[in-house]
Amino acid sequence: MAVWVVRAGDKGQYEELARDQGLVVIDWEDLGSLSDYSTRDELKARCEEVYTDKNAHQIANNAGQIWAFANLIHKGDLVLLPFKGQAATAIGHITGDYQFQPNLYPACHTRPVKWLTRYLQYANLDADICTSLGSKLTVFQIKRERAEERILAACGANQ
Repeated sequence: MAVWVVRAGDKGQYEELARDQGLVVIDWEDLGSLSDYSTRDELKARCEEVYTDKNAHQIANNAGQIWAFANLIHKGDLVLLPFKGQAATAIGHITGDYQFQPNLYPACHTRPVKWLTRYLQYANLDADICTSLGSKLTVFQIKRERAEERILAACGANQ
């Protein structure tokens, strides 16, 4: 099982939506359904067409995050939703596949989540996990030793 971080908007604007509806969400709404892309290269090419204001590094970075959200996160994976401007996060398990929900525009790319805790202060997490949460990326995997076990223990969840 992997441990992922999915932020809810660059200003945290989708955090309440995510917690209340049992979802993790990303926008990048101009791409349509991510299910339409069968390879990361196809997605990257579409990002180049849509986001003409971005340089090659930004396009590759964004395409990697978007691809991970739709294709690399799996049912059962642990996910953290850090809260913008707060030293706190929600923690849950992914319960299903990627879904395109245009009714939630612009946060239309979703994964269902069962929240184990809707608010846990960083002070309850080990320092190396907190350091990982400092990344500016929207979607990324935490690859620290026994990260899942330690995060679950911090939120009091049964493993």
